[in-house]
Amino acid sequence: MKDILVLVMCVFGFLPVVKAQTGLGARGGATFSEVWLTPGVPQGLAQGMDIGIVGRFMNNHNLGLQVEANVSRQGWLFFPETGARHEREFTSVQVPVLTYLQLGRGTLRFAVQAGVFGGYVLEGRDLLTPAVPLSAGPVAYREQNQLPWQYGVMGAAGPALSFPFGIIHFEARFVQHLSDILEADFNEDNYFRSSRLRTITFGMQWVYMFGGRREK
Repeated sequence: MKDILVLVMCVFGFLPVVKAQTGLGARGGATFSEVWLTPGVPQGLAQGMDIGIVGRFMNNHNLGLQVEANVSRQGWLFFPETGARHEREFTSVQVPVLTYLQLGRGTLRFAVQAGVFGGYVLEGRDLLTPAVPLSAGPVAYREQNQLPWQYGVMGAAGPALSFPFGIIHFEARFVQHLSDILEADFNEDNYFRSSRLRTITFGMQWVYMFGGRREK
């Protein structure tokens, strides 16, 4: 009997998404990353990119849910003006789940998104600019292991234009990792005790809405 009740609850919980107007699309943008470090060190912004697919489920005109699957290239740039300069680039897969709030009707609208994500770092490489051997620097972080599993929060906002062929949404997105990117070792005095990546993305989404009642 308990299993039946759980199944019924799951079905009814899924019904609002099934009955919602749904959309499918793509997104992409340029990323600018740095790491929130303890202890802090001089940094520059590491440039990268973000691309992915978007699924959107609108229960009414203003409010819905957005699920994404993104491939993101991020990194860091430590000690940019010194001989200890170290730039690292890595590629990760991220799956955000976001609320989607839409304001306005007609062609011009304004959209706000907020939610959480989980991700996994696939690969990374060191970029040497200028191409000279890396010096030890004041922190021996290159001996720290990079952690593959990541999670955090994100928010985005920007104008959206609605056309018969889909909705084009321009966004500025802020992503804050709540997990460390480098494994801490509190027995080592010259390791980073915390290292949480944060990224700003300037990009665009295109989503075609289908099913249910068309938006006006």
